[in-house]
Amino acid sequence: MLLPDWGEATIHTLRHSYATHLLAMGVNLRQLHLYLGHEEIETTTLYTHLVPFAEEKSLGHIEAIARMTL
Repeated sequence: MLLPDWGEATIHTLRHSYATHLLAMGVNLRQLHLYLGHEEIETTTLYTHLVPFAEEKSLGHIEAIARMTL
């Protein structure tokens, strides 16, 4: 079986993946910031890459709140 050429996995790329997956699972950015041990939350935002599922989930929550306030 041939595997895709994703390049070399490093600690740095694993941290990005970890942050992205936790965000997609619903961990909020503040908690993620604490888990990763960053001094500034802005650093954490650099580690997170929105995945379509997480973005759709967030929009669903926003729409639900909007419906409750109307």
